[in-house]
Amino acid sequence: MNKDIPLKYQGLTAVNASAGSGKTHALAKRFVNLFLSGPQKAVSFRNVLAITFTRKASKEMKQRIIQFFKEISFDTDKGKEVLDSPGLSNALKTRARLLVDEILSNFDFFQVQTIDSFMNSMLKACAFRLERSASYETKTDHKDYLSQSLDSEIEKALHDTAKKNLFGEFLSRLIYVENRLS
Repeated sequence: MNKDIPLKYQGLTAVNASAGSGKTHALAKRFVNLFLSGPQKAVSFRNVLAITFTRKASKEMKQRIIQFFKEISFDTDKGKEVLDSPGLSNALKTRARLLVDEILSNFDFFQVQTIDSFMNSMLKACAFRLERSASYETKTDHKDYLSQSLDSEIEKALHDTAKKNLFGEFLSRLIYVENRLS
């Protein structure tokens, strides 16, 4: 497993590592440790969010978290590894079992999401303040919209010297890079 040092901010842990290095395993393990360390009920599932890039990673992480709690509740070697502990107390095993029940009973609050789904939920939650409809749909065919936006900006650059200069600089750098590559 890649042992990249996580970025730490108050209340936030970011793990940056290459594909296949064990990020999902590491994040699932941290999630479990967060809920099993410290006073009981100190952390609620409603207050913890784990974000991944893909739906596959999100699904895998949810499965691993539940599996880790089960391993701990059944006092398996894998459960001991998750907590980096040679032995597990009965209280800890019971707590892990209760957490599995809580996750399954309140699955909507088990927040392991992709960046896209998180941003969509944030936009929908803020739709009224943004003066937008909460029933919007995200378009996945972005090429047409990018092309349309670029055309619009080029049209504006005809009358805006600053934009025209910006496009000129961009094109000069693009041609320079393209010439170096070919």
